[in-house]
Amino acid sequence: MEQPTPYALIAKYLSSQCSDIEELELLAWRKLSTENELLFEELRNEWNLINADLQKPPVYPNKEKVWSNIQQSIKTTVNTYTRSFVIRIASMAAMIALVIGFSFSYLLNDTKEAAVLSSTFIAPNGQKSQLVLADGTKVWLNSGSSLTYSNKYGDKDRSVQLKGEAFFDVTKNPNLKFIVNTGSINVVVHGTAFNVKSYGVDPEVSVSLLRGKVDVVSAIDNMSLALLSPGERVVLDKKGMNFKVEKCDASLDGIWRLEKLKFEGATISEVAQKLGKWYGIDIAVKDTNRFQKYWFTVKSESLLDILKSMNGLHPIKYSISGDYVLISSR
Repeated sequence: MEQPTPYALIAKYLSSQCSDIEELELLAWRKLSTENELLFEELRNEWNLINADLQKPPVYPNKEKVWSNIQQSIKTTVNTYTRSFVIRIASMAAMIALVIGFSFSYLLNDTKEAAVLSSTFIAPNGQKSQLVLADGTKVWLNSGSSLTYSNKYGDKDRSVQLKGEAFFDVTKNPNLKFIVNTGSINVVVHGTAFNVKSYGVDPEVSVSLLRGKVDVVSAIDNMSLALLSPGERVVLDKKGMNFKVEKCDASLDGIWRLEKLKFEGATISEVAQKLGKWYGIDIAVKDTNRFQKYWFTVKSESLLDILKSMNGLHPIKYSISGDYVLISSR
C-alpha cells in the first residue's frame, strides 16, 4: 500500500525542528522511491522561495499571520508554477504554520516580551550556497547542508548550528567568539578559516584548519578535545567520541567551495562518497579493489564523463538508474 506523503514531518525538517529519530524516519520515506525523493526536493526548493517571507514574522507571531504570509507567497508565485505546486505547498503550508507557531522561544522580564527567532539557509542536494553573516563572516555550504543562527547573531553571541559541511572565513572579533555547533562538537574561534564536515549519516565529524587557531570542544561536557594549528585536522567518532589529530592539506578539504573537487590518492569509496554529494545522487560501490587509488580533479564535467575517466584509470563497471549509481569491478 502506498505510504502517504508525510507533510508534517517535511515541514518540521524544513523548519529545523526535527529530532534525530524524525530525520531518520523522513530519510527512510525518501529512500522508498525515486518519486518520494523528487517530491521532497521540489518541496524543499519551493520552501526556499517562500522562506524569505517566513523569516520576517511580526514581533508577536501567530499561526494565522504566518498562514497569511504563506498564502501571499503562493499568490505571488502562482503565475510561475503549476497548479500541482500550489496544491502541494498549500497542503504543507498548514503544517508549516503549525510548526512555526510553536517554534519560537521567548525571553521574559517584568516589562516586555521579546521573541528570539532564527534563520536557516539550505544548500539543496547537488548544489552549493554562499552567505555573508551580519559581522562579515563568509560561509560556504556544501550540497545537502544547512546553517541556522539566531536573529540576535552578532549582538551578544556569534553561534551557528551546522548540519552537513561548510567552510567558514570568520571575521575577527576579540570580544566575541564565533562558535559552530554540530551536535557532537563545538568549534570555538575568534577569527580564522576552516572546514567542518558533519553530515547526519556520517559516523564521523571532522574539522580542518586553513589559518588561525580553533578549539574543538565536546558538546556533551564542554571539554576541550583539540587546539588545532594550520594544516591540522581533527576527526571524531560520533558514537564513541574517540578522536585523532592529523596533518592535512586544509586547502584541499575546502576546495569544493571553489567549484572544484580534487582527489589525490583517494580510494574508490572516498571518491564515490564525494561524487555523490557533488552531483546530489546516491553512489554505491560493490566488489571493487579497495587498494586502488585515484588522482583527478572535477570541475564542470558530467557524472558520465567522470565515470568514463575512472574506467580509464582502473577498469570498472557502472550502471545509472535515475539518481542511483552502482560501481563494481570489471
